[in-house]
Amino acid sequence: ERKAKEEAKLAIGFTEPEEKKLARYLETAVGRDALLHSLNQQRSRKTEIGEGFDDLSAAIWTLLDRCQQTGDARVAKMAMMLSQTFYREKPFDLEDEPDEATSPTSRGEGEGSGTDVTSRDTIAETVQRRSYARGSREYIKSALVEHPLWQDMLFWDAACWESIREALSSDGDEVALWHELGPDAARDAVLRVHNIVFSQIGAYAHSMVEFGCKRGKARQFVRRLCSAYQLGEEQRHMLLKLPLLDDEE
Repeated sequence: ERKAKEEAKLAIGFTEPEEKKLARYLETAVGRDALLHSLNQQRSRKTEIGEGFDDLSAAIWTLLDRCQQTGDARVAKMAMMLSQTFYREKPFDLEDEPDEATSPTSRGEGEGSGTDVTSRDTIAETVQRRSYARGSREYIKSALVEHPLWQDMLFWDAACWESIREALSSDGDEVALWHELGPDAARDAVLRVHNIVFSQIGAYAHSMVEFGCKRGKARQFVRRLCSAYQLGEEQRHMLLKLPLLDDEE
């Protein structure tokens, strides 16, 4: 296991492509966990990866391949979250810069102004535009949205259940047998569970659309899991009215 962690750390060092070597390590649960461990360590230090963007995208794509082949929803959902953490700054594209010779500002057609603006104003606006462009980020997710795993409903079901289980186990309350609960305590317990299930279904339905699933497929996911986990009609309706899921938009 220690050797696997070291190899995974080297594989995401982005010095040379080692996709075949990495793929062999990711065939085992130990190798997949080792890569996640290394990525989590990197996340605590720096999430802007610059030139390593393509290599890391390829590594996570390979990781998702292995997760789909082995049904490893736990690691796949962690990889999904990490893909929304690591990014590179998008380079400024001069082609996107407005033609200053024909722009309203350069012709003195600024809003509410009947006189030419100063060159200082023009330079300040140009600097502001370029700073904004340099500040835009491209996340690893953008390179992974075409992965076939996101169209696999078995993954979304398993990932959602895994997150529900984790949330329930970390709730912090002492475990009590159902028959030991009074009416009020039992009602509160059911409400707490339903709220956890509600939030997880909403989060995963949102992620489905973000990762390329059709809105109708995400709505089916919501309906099916609301029925499976016995959520009420009001909560089901609230989930279906979420911005990315609402079919009336």
